[in-house]
Amino acid sequence: MSVKDAGSVDKGQLLGPPRPIPQLSGEGLAEWRRSGRWLDEGESVLLRDVERGVREVVNFGGGEFSLSPSHGVPGRSVVTVQVPGMIGVFPRGFYCRINVKVEDMGEDRQAEYERAYERYLLESRIDGLYVGFRWNLIEPAEGKIRWEFFDFWLELAEKYGKRMMFMVTAGTKTPSWVFEAGATCFPFIDRNRYHSTYGETLVTTVPWDPLFLEEWTWMIRSLGERYASSKALAAVSATGPAKTSGEMHLPNSPEDMERWERLGLTRKRVVEAWKRCFSAWADSFPRKALVLTVSQLNIVPRDAVAEIVEYALTRYPGRVVLRSAGLNGKRPVTRAFADWGFSGLMTALNTPIFYGWLGSQPERMGDYGVALQNARATGACGLTIGDSLWDPRWEEALTQLRGDLLSRWSAA
Repeated sequence: MSVKDAGSVDKGQLLGPPRPIPQLSGEGLAEWRRSGRWLDEGESVLLRDVERGVREVVNFGGGEFSLSPSHGVPGRSVVTVQVPGMIGVFPRGFYCRINVKVEDMGEDRQAEYERAYERYLLESRIDGLYVGFRWNLIEPAEGKIRWEFFDFWLELAEKYGKRMMFMVTAGTKTPSWVFEAGATCFPFIDRNRYHSTYGETLVTTVPWDPLFLEEWTWMIRSLGERYASSKALAAVSATGPAKTSGEMHLPNSPEDMERWERLGLTRKRVVEAWKRCFSAWADSFPRKALVLTVSQLNIVPRDAVAEIVEYALTRYPGRVVLRSAGLNGKRPVTRAFADWGFSGLMTALNTPIFYGWLGSQPERMGDYGVALQNARATGACGLTIGDSLWDPRWEEALTQLRGDLLSRWSAA
């Protein structure tokens, strides 16, 4: 849901079937977030002015509803609420994570993928597909997006009754033509021992480089023009300038930091680059949930991440899901992102969390049962899951967890 001037409804209420929707400010906005649904086009709501006792039934026949002072809200000019033509906000439940690494998506490759993921596609406990694409694969030449990658997965999701969300990554997956056109490249050594490229020299982008930002946001807008109205699409990952994935990490060895300083690193430059990228996703997909992966933006002070998250949550209220790759069972977790500087805002807006799953790397996860408990305790709306779904040791716990995910948040 997108609300303009949300605070100006503080003297009235919108009541819409099948559940009440309180005023869209303060706690009322948080309650709207908990209800997790949008009004559908054509739905009637009851407008109630608390001060004057005026009641009026209003029908949402189009994309917007404007309320003027003559309709019973004294002292206000105009309140505009944008109403999408579909219900649903959050990706919820269990999602199958798929990383597309091939350079073609012809019929043979499509059949191969469908066979490879048939077990997940046929499984009723799998609610959606979380598909990752590399920018250099989907736009190998400037302005030439390979739509068949997205078309295939959206059609496959619809075929099997699943929802889909996708992630496009830049960083080391940035097309070579972006650098050839003049964008500044940043070479670094991959020091993550869990990566297949551990020890290799890779190249990523400079977050504030204007050419990179121009080409990246053009690609986002192009995807939005084609897929923003797709009913199979539940959400998009609002990715930006990073190192090797959808997380915010950037190279930060002592040598890397010296190079960043020479390139003009400032906190403001990094934060503004992330805000621009996030807004590009939000504005290009105005009726979809926005998944922001939160992690250490480790070349600037930690409060920079809090500023980015606060920007996302307050500028696009009711649409943001925070994704964490940190679900583990090493210790009990009672509050997600408790020491990140924005947990209070998360609580106020009842912001859901979507967890990345570390089931393929048990040495990083710790106790599996504790990890499941942590997912239930921290307000998750969904997570990606692997073969452990069919492990009889966890069948009961997973059934309980999925039930919580599905009942706590409205469907997308």
